Amino acid sequence: MGNGRKAESKRDTGTENRKGAETEDKPLPLRAHHGMCLSFFEGKGYDEAFTLHMGEIKKRLERNEAVVLTAGTDVICARCPHQIKGRCRSGEKVNRYDAQVLRLCGLEAGEIVDYREFAHRVGKRILQAGRRRDICGDCQWDAVCGQSLLKDGCPETPGCDKASGGQ
Repeated sequence: MGNGRKAESKRDTGTENRKGAETEDKPLPLRAHHGMCLSFFEGKGYDEAFTLHMGEIKKRLERNEAVVLTAGTDVICARCPHQIKGRCRSGEKVNRYDAQVLRLCGLEAGEIVDYREFAHRVGKRILQAGRRRDICGDCQWDAVCGQSLLKDGCPETPGCDKASGGQ
């Protein structure tokens, strides 16, 4: 479906970098809907530990690390108070978000892609297309995302380049 490579198993999630050389780094597991969350993250979160953790993950991803897209808990969920024993209390809702993001981006759970490519697809196919609220308008953080777009002078309408991080 997408142009990413598929993770082979839980143990082998791919160890090739973008040039094909072997590295010790494995792709970061990332829930598909977190591609939208990261676009709007501005230092607000459930608590201080979560907020600091998300900021650190965002910095790592901005270096264009490879991610393995998942429809389960990921590296961001590790500090979320809604995660209990590896499962999200909002499981049904966030699973729906993940499925919609993957579908609109033309990707599948288990695919490995460079973060910038993923962020570009989210920006172009969801944010610029005005689809964010269709996916996660019932999220508790909806107002933060909407205000972020308005503050940047970019309402959720097709053709707004600011919604994709300028890509």
